[in-house]
Amino acid sequence: MQWKKELSTYDLLEVGEGLVLLQKEKERVENEKSKQASKFSSLLKQIEADRVRKTRMLEEKVEHIEEECTWRMDYDNGLVHYISVANGSIVKSREMTNEERQMKLFDDQDLSDDIPSFEESPRCHMKPMDKRTREDGTEEYVCGKCGSVKSIEQ
Repeated sequence: MQWKKELSTYDLLEVGEGLVLLQKEKERVENEKSKQASKFSSLLKQIEADRVRKTRMLEEKVEHIEEECTWRMDYDNGLVHYISVANGSIVKSREMTNEERQMKLFDDQDLSDDIPSFEESPRCHMKPMDKRTREDGTEEYVCGKCGSVKSIEQ
């Protein structure tokens, strides 16, 4: 059997306090739920991005790598080499465009002897430095990235 009992002032205060505590607990749980949902949403986005990347790798049979590189013209072979700044290795080569071929306008001079090979030239930032001649006739190597200079002993 169910019946109604009149609540005293003390009982009403107790029920009111319980209601306030329940409301605070509800807000805490909702905040935690929101944090967890955000965490899982971020995790799901990362998983989906990895899934798309691996699917693309399987379809194209290549891996796309983002890496800082410098480039060097190889006029003898008509190629442009892209060189990894991190380890100095050639990561990609392509044929020169007509405009790039025209950059070497000194047909009667063989400048390849003046350009040191990758192995001979000093390195800075893991890449060969460019050779230049100063106004006083002395030669030096200059880093294209930071501008540091190394004199050449003659």
